[in-house]
Amino acid sequence: MGVVSERLAAISGAEAAIVALVDHGDPKTLVCEAVGGIDMAHWVGVRSPRRGLLAVAIDTQTPLIVADLPADERYDPPAEWRKAMTDVGMGMAIPLVASGESLGALVVVWRRGSDAERAARSEVDDVQMFATHAAAVLQRVRIQQQHARSDLWLEAAGQLARLLLTDVDRDHAMHTVSKRLQQASGADIVGVIIADAGDTTNVASVIFEGLETAAPPDMRLPRQGLVAAVLDSGEAIVSKDYTRQQGYDPPAQWSSEFAAVGLGMLMPMAVDGEVLGVLFAGWRRNSPHEQDAFTEAEQVQTFADLAALALYRIRSQDCHDQLVALQERDRLAREVGDTMLQRLYAAGLQLVTSHDLAAEPQLKRNLMTTMHTLDQASDEIRNVFFRKSPTEPGNEQES
Repeated sequence: MGVVSERLAAISGAEAAIVALVDHGDPKTLVCEAVGGIDMAHWVGVRSPRRGLLAVAIDTQTPLIVADLPADERYDPPAEWRKAMTDVGMGMAIPLVASGESLGALVVVWRRGSDAERAARSEVDDVQMFATHAAAVLQRVRIQQQHARSDLWLEAAGQLARLLLTDVDRDHAMHTVSKRLQQASGADIVGVIIADAGDTTNVASVIFEGLETAAPPDMRLPRQGLVAAVLDSGEAIVSKDYTRQQGYDPPAQWSSEFAAVGLGMLMPMAVDGEVLGVLFAGWRRNSPHEQDAFTEAEQVQTFADLAALALYRIRSQDCHDQLVALQERDRLAREVGDTMLQRLYAAGLQLVTSHDLAAEPQLKRNLMTTMHTLDQASDEIRNVFFRKSPTEPGNEQES
């Protein structure tokens, strides 16, 4: 679009050639995509309401040619445009239409009384040709971008799935999820929040990418607001104006950074109906990825599902490791217990023999006391190493 505007301004002698596109995230808004001729590069990216001559041309898909632009009652440009174009006379607003869709408009203006203005009256068809080619280029670029973005999503999801099938720890797995999601979606902030089954008032922040204020692993956060709503309902929240979503209540230390978020998504990380956590993705207002990302909530949910499977797998592995450790500890305990009992039994036999051979009454009493102490020690060892666990069948405690 930069090439289109610059070349058109140079060939036609126009004061300015401007490409204004419809914001698909907000169809009532136009975005200045390119400016040629006049030195107003800072106009690029400026957003303005869809109104005036541009709105008429875009809505009707009809070219508008105005001999005295400032005198036309429909002339209602943004304030920045009006100041820079006080000397303009003739103007054209040519809609950019591709496959029946109005993508925006090409605006061309000439300085009042200039030779270029007089020549432009016979060049309407040439300007229209520029607009037609510009619309075709826009459509082709958008299709290419959509395909490239789709391929990026598929590639990232495939890489993530393969990685999470290997042995990775929780923090590394969640860090990988957030990085791959940022690469595929262009999200500015990505975070993973884990529910704690043993704590109904708090959650744990595992990773947050894109924040200036770093979040340490397992940072405890109150279980409240939108995060709590997703954990409780298992339903995703997708909002174009995240900071105005009912229940929005970010941690105080991140409130200023979250204030810039426009599109925000909270996706449940669930397995078999159990919500293990929440995956957050946020895009700053006017991010170049915001419009496309709004249509990709399903892909973001896929990442949340993969993260949930990784968490479930890691948790299952931890449980298995704990079970193996307990079994090994029980085996060692039994072996140690057997050895100790054998030694205590041998010591007891020696004491019985010494007791029978002893002639001193006091010595006999001392030996008998020691034998009772050994018997008590043997009973305690049996209770510690060989009693049933309270959770084993047949060993429930009576109330």
